[in-house]
Amino acid sequence: MTNLFSYAGKRVVLTGGATGIGAALADLLDELGVEHLTILDVKAPSGRCDTFIETNLADPASIDAGIAQIEGPIDVLFSNAGVAANAGVRTCMAVNVAASRRLTDGLFDRITKGGTIVYTASMAGNGWPAQVAEITELLEIADWDAFLDWCEA
Repeated sequence: MTNLFSYAGKRVVLTGGATGIGAALADLLDELGVEHLTILDVKAPSGRCDTFIETNLADPASIDAGIAQIEGPIDVLFSNAGVAANAGVRTCMAVNVAASRRLTDGLFDRITKGGTIVYTASMAGNGWPAQVAEITELLEIADWDAFLDWCEA
């Protein structure tokens, strides 16, 4: 019987893989046989990592440079990195939302047919159903700085 959770032969990109949930996920992916694990983070992971790309997810130029360094097709993108609200609105929304969007947009065409994109979220967005109009307005803003300016307004 095939293991439904096997990552054998899979190429995975993971943000925030140096600590916390991301580090635990990297360890789990290793146990599940991931073929190639690329981690984007501000600090190097201590566990399994085939390619580490130092990336500041609060900086669009750093994200774009990271995207350019990712090799090959991608089977799974785990957009896991996040910072707490005490980092400030601009940094929090840059890392937790805008970076995920930019990374997904930049890698979308390289994700294999049947591939997967996974976003890790916190309870901070729990009240979203009551704010659909505002969220829709925000998501229509493609420009990085305009997106973050809207968040700070």
